[in-house]
Amino acid sequence: MSHRRALHLACFVWLLWVTLPAVAAQGGQSPAGLGADDTQAPARFAAILYAWPLEGLEPSTAETMVDLHDLLADPMVGKFRLSEVNISGDISAESIKEALFPEGAAGRDAAVSFYYFFGGAGDALSKVIANKADFVSALTGRTKIVVIDDTKSLPAREAEDPLAGDGTETAEPGDGLACLRVDSSQEESGASVTFTFTGTTGPDHTGAKVIVEALRNCDENRDRVITIGEFTDFVSGKTRLESPVDLGEAGAARLLKYLTFEEFAEAHKADEVLVQAGEYARQQRWVRALLLLREIKDEKYTSPEYRAISENAQLNLSLEARYSKDSGDENTGRSVSDGLDFIRHMLLLADVNYVEDVDNRDLFEGGVKNLGLLLENRRATKKVLPPETMGMKAQFLNFLEETKQHVYQKSALSISDFRTRIERILMENKGTVDLPDGVVITEFIYGIADALDPNTGFIPRHAYREFQDDTAGHFGGLGIEITLEDSILTVVTPLDGTPAAEAGLLPGDRIIAIEGESTEGMNLMEAVRRLRGPLGTSVTISVVHRSSPDPVEVKITRGNIVLESVKGYNVDPESGQWQYVLDEADRIGYVRLTDFKEDTAGDLDRAIGVLRDKGMQGLVLDLRFNHGGLLTSGVSVADRFLSQGTIVTVKGTHTRARPWRAHYFRTYESFPVVILVNEQTASAAEILAGALKDHSRAILVGTRTFGKGTVQTVYPLGGGLAAFKLTTGKYYTPSGVCIHREPYSDEGGLTPDREVTMTTEDEGKLVEVWHLRGLKREARERLIARQQELSDDALDVGVTDPDTFEDPQVKEALRILRSKIQAKASDEKDVAVHH
Repeated sequence: MSHRRALHLACFVWLLWVTLPAVAAQGGQSPAGLGADDTQAPARFAAILYAWPLEGLEPSTAETMVDLHDLLADPMVGKFRLSEVNISGDISAESIKEALFPEGAAGRDAAVSFYYFFGGAGDALSKVIANKADFVSALTGRTKIVVIDDTKSLPAREAEDPLAGDGTETAEPGDGLACLRVDSSQEESGASVTFTFTGTTGPDHTGAKVIVEALRNCDENRDRVITIGEFTDFVSGKTRLESPVDLGEAGAARLLKYLTFEEFAEAHKADEVLVQAGEYARQQRWVRALLLLREIKDEKYTSPEYRAISENAQLNLSLEARYSKDSGDENTGRSVSDGLDFIRHMLLLADVNYVEDVDNRDLFEGGVKNLGLLLENRRATKKVLPPETMGMKAQFLNFLEETKQHVYQKSALSISDFRTRIERILMENKGTVDLPDGVVITEFIYGIADALDPNTGFIPRHAYREFQDDTAGHFGGLGIEITLEDSILTVVTPLDGTPAAEAGLLPGDRIIAIEGESTEGMNLMEAVRRLRGPLGTSVTISVVHRSSPDPVEVKITRGNIVLESVKGYNVDPESGQWQYVLDEADRIGYVRLTDFKEDTAGDLDRAIGVLRDKGMQGLVLDLRFNHGGLLTSGVSVADRFLSQGTIVTVKGTHTRARPWRAHYFRTYESFPVVILVNEQTASAAEILAGALKDHSRAILVGTRTFGKGTVQTVYPLGGGLAAFKLTTGKYYTPSGVCIHREPYSDEGGLTPDREVTMTTEDEGKLVEVWHLRGLKREARERLIARQQELSDDALDVGVTDPDTFEDPQVKEALRILRSKIQAKASDEKDVAVHH
């Protein structure tokens, strides 16, 4: 019997021990291949959840209990063993104690024991146990956390009527927050903290939900642990307190320790890590699955299992983003006629312009696949699937599968037949699951793109505007780089001189709300969309600094953000102007290109002009972490270094090969060049590096590049309401090599002339150093001081000094250039002597 099924069918107790690094099978036995039974080992943490009764729970409440089980049983949360104990028969103090405290239970030795009595369990305890204090004192663990959750969850529509259908009075949901009482005590045997939840709440604000959020909040801490005090603060902040909380010495105990993904991967074989990533995907924890896969990329990247988990997770994340708050209305409300017109146009473009021959049957299957994923995705179905049609999913999925099989029985699928079959699916949908028509149409639109290649995609209206802003290099915004770190929206860096920097935002700050709305579950695209806006308008964000658990509200006025694509080695500490000289003695310059925008070539001309005035003898051109950009911009930059010959050739199945050639006009003089590349150097950056390497104009130093050897063309749809980014060709270097790396393949990319590797840790420090070198003195000193504060509180936060950081790839570039400069000087000396 699975844990999910057990959740609905029986009373049970979950007992988690410390020794097993994965969820154990029923009865507490170790899964095969994961090690011997370590029952005798002392437990550091024990977690027990007692739920009674479970029958008839609200679906959202039952799902919360599953989430709590998955979270506590997660091998990334310490190293726990999971056992399952069923309590049956009469509920009495003796039967509960016998089930919870079997003789020899490892929980007796636990440093911290966590007990959760859920549903009717708290009420049952009060009836069978005369003195709760006596019961708590009998619990095991030197520090005990006891949660008794008696909240009643009512749907909002029931709460509106004070009388139920049978005349029974119902409680009102009030403010939707559980009423919380917290009691703590300190005994010789240890400390105890008891949380008691009561009251009636909405289905999404029960005590169980708050506890799940609190435990997940452990992962926000840089040292990846949470104290009892922090846990209590978080829980009390989400509820209505009956009385002030005074934890005393109990607040010093640490509750949970999270492993980093790197730590987990180092402690397990790659096959075991792959299994755990698959388990995360089964639980629909897509981000965790992908982050864990990243740790075993070198060993498992080409395996079918790795690819299946990765693709499934990425497709589901994209699907959930389509029905987020900002995107959902556009996709659910999409008109059938407009959507079918988009599909017709996309099919025509793919047939005429795609880089390879297209089979419309495969594109149709892409839409069917997306609909199937949608109906299995818990987050998405909550937003688009009527609860009353949940039972019709199997019938609709069977119809989709039969339709797909019929399509593949045909030798080809015309565009008109493609449309007819979608219309039939819309009819079947109305008679079964009754998804909004716009959802069905949307999934076929995205399914067409998904079935082609990872670089082809449908660009909706709002994203199309942002795409145009990004390629132009300026937009209205705050001036911060953000990422999802452990599923939390996190500031990577504020750009100097921008509204974000002036407002005091710092690297590592967590953005927990935007305009009062929580960012939990918010994807990056949605967050960027909310933070950007017209110049002069303001946005209020709630920020948690690393040094304090308390959120602060920051109101920031949006400014004109100009993204520089051409940068030097560091900025002048006073003026903030980029300095391009790397070695004054040998007159070696340094220019870093972050990407390729409309004005990149012109900005590079200005930087090279500054270096010429200083008598430059050699140049380090840094393309590390440059993901590309505009093809025309990459070609223009390459043209500056070459006076003749082919720069790149673009070829497609349905298009004539187009060579891009260099011109004599505006070519830089022939100073030696070293180009720095790494595995994140891609697309237009690879075009530049490949052209200069093949023409012996530059020496490549670093590691093999990404291998994005395809070119995309953006076609507007619906008069500019959306766009279709379609792969229309592959590019070939002047020597005729296509460096494109197929998904989940080890072959592709540019191989450097001098291979110099850097550790992942050093690459992370390099990015931090780049940011520090781009700040003026005051901003740099403030940031370094901030990092020093963080490093005092968290072991994994270091302070990297930009003046002493050693970059082995730059070091090798300097060695090469000095050698060439000396050789040139020697040759010139010999010529002078002969004259």
